[in-house]
Amino acid sequence: MYARVCVDVFTGTDDLFVYAVPEKYRDCIYIGSRVFVEFAYQKTLAYVIELTAEPGYDGPIKEIIEIIDFERGLTAEQIALAREIGAATRTPLAQCLRLMYPAFMQSRLRRNVKVIKEENLSAGLRELFRDGKKIPYTAELMPYYREIRAAVARGELEIETDIFTYGKRKIIKTYRLSAVTEPKSAKQRSVIAYLMEKGEATAEEIRENTGVSELVVNEMTKRGILAMVPAYPPSEATAARPVSVSFDFSESQLREKLRRLSGKPFLFHTDSEDFRLRFCLDAISEVISSGKKAMVVAPTLLSAAALEDYFQARLGSARISSFSSGISEGEFYYNFQNVCEGDVDLVIATPVGLFLPLADIALIIMMDTEHHNYINQQNPKFSALEVLKFRADYHGAKLILATAAPSIVSYYRYNQAEYFLLELLKRGERRFALVDARAEPAEMLLPSALRREIEASWADGKVAMLVLNQLGYSTANVCDNCGTLIKCPRCKIGLVYYKNENNYRCRYCNQQFPAVRCEQCGEASVRHLGYGLDKLEERFRFHYPDRRLYKATALTLQKRGDFEAFFLALEEGGIDAVIGTNILLDMISPEIGLIALINADALLYADDYRGAEMCYRLISKALDFSAAKTVVQGYNLDHRAITAAVNGDYLSFYQAEIIARGYALYPPFAEMNKITVSGEFKDIYYFANYFKKAFKRFDKGDCLGPVYVPKLRGVQLIVKHNDFELLSSLLDEVEKKFSDRKLRVSFERYPRFYEYKEVNLWTSSSWERRNSPFRSSISFIPITGSCLRSASPTSSTKGRRKRSSRRLPRMRANTGFR
Repeated sequence: MYARVCVDVFTGTDDLFVYAVPEKYRDCIYIGSRVFVEFAYQKTLAYVIELTAEPGYDGPIKEIIEIIDFERGLTAEQIALAREIGAATRTPLAQCLRLMYPAFMQSRLRRNVKVIKEENLSAGLRELFRDGKKIPYTAELMPYYREIRAAVARGELEIETDIFTYGKRKIIKTYRLSAVTEPKSAKQRSVIAYLMEKGEATAEEIRENTGVSELVVNEMTKRGILAMVPAYPPSEATAARPVSVSFDFSESQLREKLRRLSGKPFLFHTDSEDFRLRFCLDAISEVISSGKKAMVVAPTLLSAAALEDYFQARLGSARISSFSSGISEGEFYYNFQNVCEGDVDLVIATPVGLFLPLADIALIIMMDTEHHNYINQQNPKFSALEVLKFRADYHGAKLILATAAPSIVSYYRYNQAEYFLLELLKRGERRFALVDARAEPAEMLLPSALRREIEASWADGKVAMLVLNQLGYSTANVCDNCGTLIKCPRCKIGLVYYKNENNYRCRYCNQQFPAVRCEQCGEASVRHLGYGLDKLEERFRFHYPDRRLYKATALTLQKRGDFEAFFLALEEGGIDAVIGTNILLDMISPEIGLIALINADALLYADDYRGAEMCYRLISKALDFSAAKTVVQGYNLDHRAITAAVNGDYLSFYQAEIIARGYALYPPFAEMNKITVSGEFKDIYYFANYFKKAFKRFDKGDCLGPVYVPKLRGVQLIVKHNDFELLSSLLDEVEKKFSDRKLRVSFERYPRFYEYKEVNLWTSSSWERRNSPFRSSISFIPITGSCLRSASPTSSTKGRRKRSSRRLPRMRANTGFR
């Protein structure tokens, strides 16, 4: 037997290498297994891609040194998906194969075999354990591999790893009253009343009958009010029962459309959160009751936890597994084993679960499709949307893209017949208010109109949520003498002032400075402009010193216990108001009565062509939660993105935005990639300008830059095109030409962010012009717009080099794996 493997080292190609499989490993090696081989005189990790009877190679063949995984490795789907990601993102295959394993399994795990029922073991296995109840699971046990696996299946042996023991059944936690202690809240009293009547109940039963979350149950267990009683689930799998969901006529029409059509993704657009969840529940119930599998992907840990609670309460008979960074490694591994064995009906996951080896998938639902977390920031820099499209095509499954505000690209794809549209806009009464920050220049963060709304929510017994997407105290700090922006000496971007720590911090490299001086005149006096969460907290405590305020940021919510403590305080009425960044919109709960988006129009001035779209989506997401009133506070409230969002008029916003993008050749009319080159200063500009000159082969497109990016110590190019294959081959040619120079070339097919020309927008006068309450409304043009060769259809072409008229094959505007 021979194995064709992909070695996990950079070789410049994705070629496979042939190795012989030793006799002792032939029963325990699979396609996708990780092995050690000798490559370039070193012991190297490799992935088995093919197993063959013949080598197909005439030269000398080495043997595989060792097998890491004695269980079945990657599936054929995962290997095919890794190839697609590698081709789409210009990433080595080995790096893409590494994605298919959970992070904690990418290292080598220590395994032991433990005896459970020694009397049932065969004589050969009993001899292995003559010196103890536990032995290492190593290559010496390979002659007994089949016997060990059979004994594990019978419950006679267990296999232990560093993080988990599999081969035994999972414990279900049930709860009963333990001690009579004064409960802290009304919700705890409702749990006590329920258990006094019921006796014992699981966390799911308590949640379903009292309306409390599992956090309340855990808190009562810690205080000794409840006692956990272990129980075991039935060993046989039970079929999931269908759930009856009621729909009106319009909603039923969408359900029938989903049942009738197939072959393309479904863009599911609705402004009703309740209908969105009921529709997904009905689709999932129908799939799993037929014996198929369903998968729901959410962008954040918070939204995934909320979806798990929702579906768990309504699909009680279904086998549901969750995957996120919020669960322990042991629980993750247990759920992973269930997926591998097919012992699951519904998977709910954040992007960490995109590559699970789930088979027989009939439905995939991607919630909040436009969230930026779906773009991976580390190599390989893939798009979760394209991954799910591939998986849906592979299984012949239906893919639902659920959103409250579709991206311009997604809606354009529907208009180009690439998507089916499931659209139902309830257009019910929208509870919102617009607050002009220019009305009170002395109090731009918490003007009187916003304070009245906050106090009204407290009068209703609700919590006020204030969202400001800026950390620190002041975000623009300028020299008091000459007005020069105070920058990070390394990254050359403006520092943020943190008043509580009394220091300045760079938002890129996180370097801190206790004191700063102007690099132009040397003056130490600094004027603090702009505002962040620290300043909002200061103003809130000034107006409401006795109110209980919680500040939710990435610093205060770092661990699972932090999230649990926050949600518990929110649920039990321990918080009057919460302030934080946009992440708060994933934490919405019934206790929230007001959502205030402070400086909501700041996204309109972002250095990104999607600024208006992001602003529209932010407001729509807040308005989607109908139980709370939404306050939109800003300076430019008459912008079309804001007026369309509060009125729920997506179509008019789309029509205006698609015209603007057509003029500027932005997506969906072109694919937009980012190339970063770092190395010697003279070489990076030589490479960038040479590539830009070679790019003129494209009959349609544009190459912006090169622009020097200080934080990357390199230059950046933004490339607009409609032929990825040609661009990829062109980049290969240019890299080959410069192979003798020490350059690092990074390619991003799906950029999450863009870096633009370094323009000093934060001088004293320019900052006042953009943020002064007395400035007039302006339309924002991204910095890249000024770099376009063709800003309008009638732009002059005088003085430009004539491009080649040779016609080249072009891909469609859709940017995907294929």
